[in-house]
Amino acid sequence: MDKRQQERYREDDEKLAGMTLLIAIITSFAGTFAASAINLAIPAISAEFRSGSELTGWIITGFLLGNVVFSVPFGRIADLTGRKRVLAAGVAIFATTSLACVFAVSMWTLIILRIVQGLGGAMFASTNIAIMVDAYPPRKRGKVLGLAIASAYIGLSVGAPIGGALNNYLGWRSIFIVMTLMSFISLILVLLKLPDDSRKAVGENFDAPGNLMYIIASTLVLSGISMWAGHHWVGALILVGLLIGVVFVRHEWKRETPVLDVRLLASNRNYAFSNIATFLNYAFIAGLTYYLSIYLQLVLGLNSMISGAIMMGQPLFQAIVSPYAGKLSDRVSPFKVATAGMVICAVGLFGFCFISENTSLAYVIAVLIVIGTGFGVFSSSNSNAIMSCVEPQDYGAANSFQITMRNLGQTVSLCIVTSIMTAHIGDTAFTDAPTSALILSMRTGFITFTVLCVIGIFFSMEKKSSKIMR
Repeated sequence: MDKRQQERYREDDEKLAGMTLLIAIITSFAGTFAASAINLAIPAISAEFRSGSELTGWIITGFLLGNVVFSVPFGRIADLTGRKRVLAAGVAIFATTSLACVFAVSMWTLIILRIVQGLGGAMFASTNIAIMVDAYPPRKRGKVLGLAIASAYIGLSVGAPIGGALNNYLGWRSIFIVMTLMSFISLILVLLKLPDDSRKAVGENFDAPGNLMYIIASTLVLSGISMWAGHHWVGALILVGLLIGVVFVRHEWKRETPVLDVRLLASNRNYAFSNIATFLNYAFIAGLTYYLSIYLQLVLGLNSMISGAIMMGQPLFQAIVSPYAGKLSDRVSPFKVATAGMVICAVGLFGFCFISENTSLAYVIAVLIVIGTGFGVFSSSNSNAIMSCVEPQDYGAANSFQITMRNLGQTVSLCIVTSIMTAHIGDTAFTDAPTSALILSMRTGFITFTVLCVIGIFFSMEKKSSKIMR
């Protein structure tokens, strides 16, 4: 091969890498925009369907449940058969269910559609980052991860004010119309611009029994936790789910090609602990957004558009900080950078433990900026730390498991919020709940989140005895 051919192949590789980065950026943006925009409509949806805190919470929890349950199976399917087809199918499902949500006639209809929408989200969220990481050399991994994660934070940033404005002027259904348009644009780009990567793994299989056990166990446990506050009988569901989970772990330990590589979790403490840190860090983020949406609109009396503008401070600083933190994690230990981010998050959460109906907006914005900075420092560097612990052929599975930990953390976060709020206001609609009860619920929740974040500081630290693929 002559020098001209080498240069042409190098240019083609760079173009392909750039396209995978663009696809990851667009799909990451679309997913987080959808998540942040709908939060501003929670009070309006609750008022329209006259639903209490438990049922209303399932608008968010149902979506996250679909993500958690199906991220790992679809990540494995993508590794075995090709990531583009899984990515494209996921975006298509997401777009279709977004359109269906526009015409939802009841709270239960909306919840079911959101669960299916979460399944679609799991399919593209478990593949987009893996496709991108596979196209870049390790020395650039932190930088591109930072860019992709920053795009997700930008989606969170603009999702709040745009979602608030749409809800304020056109109603909450208009948010799903925007989701539909964004999803179809993403689908066109994936189909036309991303090269086919169909594959047939030799000597590997899907492990249907393992996947089925994982889906059943995670569904039972998470559903049980979500409904615990109002229905203690669901403890039986949690117990059965945990027992199936034990059988699943034993099954996976013996598999040469497992759904979830539990042996890697057991043998590499850096990989295992960084994923636990991911779970603990995300165990506050969904609850924080949920609480602030209610606080700004129902306690302070602001409309959804102004509330969204205030809330964008957190994800905006996440977007600003994340690329620099990712780049820094390429030069120094990503574990140290992630630990610093976790510390900053804990400081910010502690500041919200004193929130009241007399808290100034300047204080709220300042604390959101602190939390956003910490979250931006943590996320890209922690993702770099996790990917540095696995081989390239396992990027899809590792990315899927990290996404599962993120969504599991957010699901538990909402379970905490739902349980606390149900204990304080019961089935009362948010608009009818006493302000004192809402404030007490928020303080209790933020204290819980602060404790979880402090515990996460330990798990984000590097463990010297573990192997790292740098």
